Amino acid sequence: MASNVEGSNVNVFVRVRGLLPDEKADSDINVSGNAKRLRLVPPPKIAESNVQTDFQFDHVFVPDVSEDDIKQRLVEPQIMSLVEGVNVAIMAFGCSGAGKTTTIEGTGGSSASGVIPMAIECIFQLMDEKMSKGGMRQRRGGAKLEYKVGVQYVEIADEKAMDLLSARRTEMQPMKGIQNGEGLPFKDVSTSWAGSATELIAQFRAGQAQRTVAHTDFGPMSQKAAAVFSIQLHQAAVDPADPADRSSLVSQLLVIDTPGAEALFVDQTSLRIKEGPTLNKGALSLGSVVRHLSSESEKDYVDYSTSLFTMTLQEALGGNFQTNVIANVRIGDFNRTSPLLDWAKSFRNITNFPVTNDGVMMGLMHRYHVQIDNMQKRLEAVDGSGQTNVGHMDSADLQLRIHEMEGKILRDDDERRRMYQEREEMRDRFTELRDRYNQLVGSKAKVQEELVSSEEERLQIAKVLIDMQLESTQLKEMAEAERFELTNKLLAYENDVTELELAQQAAQSELQAARTKLHDQAKSFEDLTSEYQALQGTHHEMSKELSDAKTHSDDIAVELLNLNSKTLGLEKALDDANAEIKALSMKLEEGKQQQLLLQADKENLEIKLEEEKSKVVDLE
Repeated sequence: MASNVEGSNVNVFVRVRGLLPDEKADSDINVSGNAKRLRLVPPPKIAESNVQTDFQFDHVFVPDVSEDDIKQRLVEPQIMSLVEGVNVAIMAFGCSGAGKTTTIEGTGGSSASGVIPMAIECIFQLMDEKMSKGGMRQRRGGAKLEYKVGVQYVEIADEKAMDLLSARRTEMQPMKGIQNGEGLPFKDVSTSWAGSATELIAQFRAGQAQRTVAHTDFGPMSQKAAAVFSIQLHQAAVDPADPADRSSLVSQLLVIDTPGAEALFVDQTSLRIKEGPTLNKGALSLGSVVRHLSSESEKDYVDYSTSLFTMTLQEALGGNFQTNVIANVRIGDFNRTSPLLDWAKSFRNITNFPVTNDGVMMGLMHRYHVQIDNMQKRLEAVDGSGQTNVGHMDSADLQLRIHEMEGKILRDDDERRRMYQEREEMRDRFTELRDRYNQLVGSKAKVQEELVSSEEERLQIAKVLIDMQLESTQLKEMAEAERFELTNKLLAYENDVTELELAQQAAQSELQAARTKLHDQAKSFEDLTSEYQALQGTHHEMSKELSDAKTHSDDIAVELLNLNSKTLGLEKALDDANAEIKALSMKLEEGKQQQLLLQADKENLEIKLEEEKSKVVDLE
């Protein structure tokens, strides 16, 4: 199951060593392309079409390169990553005599040449600068940056791991499982702590003096041996007011001197028969790991447990390290330089997944390391429990053991086929778990960038929120003042409305009284009208009677004359009736005038009432 997690490929540098006075050249090396392209010029007897001669690397250091150039291009950038919490590995790879050990260790003494002395000086220099500039990115408030530097130094020769910092050069046993980036995977390995570059370089030189100088029947043991120099950098930002509140970074630097790579260019079976199964096991296992990791079809499951050396490199190759390889070659050694550059090219196809090792990430990685270790133990149980460590057997015992195992394989072939399916399922589960781990490691790098970006955005948002809070406070004060003013106005308007309502009630009372008075006057007018009509009826009757009387008077004119005295009496009575009629007419006119006045008062009151209603509506 292939992983789709993005990582970073291993960086590969090449360092070309010039000829020594007693050496002769059968070929040459040309460097071009801004010191990134390398071309081999083969001997005349070898046709260029038969071998690869053109190679591309991250940088090629020519023979006269200065130590400052190596420091600026390789060491300083890697130590800057180390100081920021990223695990870093620098590996010297090459054939014996090509300058691997000199590149890693320098020329010795008090000289600062060599990757290890340069890295030590850079660590303390950059940490001092970091403390002067304010420390880790995670620091808060008055937190104080603290750091300590620990060192381990191990040599692996003939499948034996020796502690070079122990006064007795103690042999150590490996620790099973993936380590969490906090030192080398050996039991009881010594860790020395140093407070300065001078002290740490002195410890390194003391361990360097204990490296093996023994010889075997097949050459110096140092050509078959590997050395791993480990520096652990622990950083913590501690708040003096709350010591429990701290943020930490734990990063590791591995500087690796590999065994001579010439063992990779010969037949491995012949080499084991000739020199034994363990003498070149480190180099051969390294080749197997590189081959699997650089192949798309084989990199999903890589067995690091075939040698102590590759167990040490389990995280440096394919794990949580930013790894750099320095391929050391020399001019005039075409037969070994050409295949070695092919192997160096394979390193560039290895993908690592370096992350910033803060407290959260270390805990998460430890959790998945435990799960992976459990899966590996289960795989070992499925692979068979009858395997025996043959590292310490002599050749005769080894051959006998091989024959016995061949017979056992034939007898157990059927059983192994039955177990094969279960084994493959376990491997798939292990691969899936490792893919998940790689995804988390790859995602952590993206999360780190997003956290930095989100922190900047959070600060900007916080600033905007503070400005908005200030503006909101001002608006609240203004709103409170305006609300107070409007409340006062509202109270004044309510008082005016109350007064108008009282005035309206008074006006309505006056209007009701006027209406009552008008009603009473109208009733009086009706009574007067009725009385007037009655008087008019009486007058009409009297007028008719008068007319009848006149008619009768004409008829009885003679009689009137005779009755003059009686007529005078009647005229007097008529005059009295006319006077009474005239009085009633005057009284009727006065009633009409009073009715008109009351009608005018009514209209005035209605106009005033409408004006009061309009005022009330305007106020509402």
